[in-house]
Amino acid sequence: MPTPLLDYVHQIMKQPYELAVERVNPADAGLHMRLLVRLNGHYFA
Repeated sequence: MPTPLLDYVHQIMKQPYELAVERVNPADAGLHMRLLVRLNGHYFA
C-alpha cells in the first residue's frame, strides 16, 4: 500500500468493506508486488 493512500484506506475500513484478491503474482515479482487486492467500501470525508 503506498503511504499516501493509507489514510483513505483506514477511513474506508472503519465501515463495512470488502477485500478481494484480483491477482496473485509469482514469487519473483517481489514482496510488495505479490498481490493485487480490490477494496470496496465507502469513504466519508
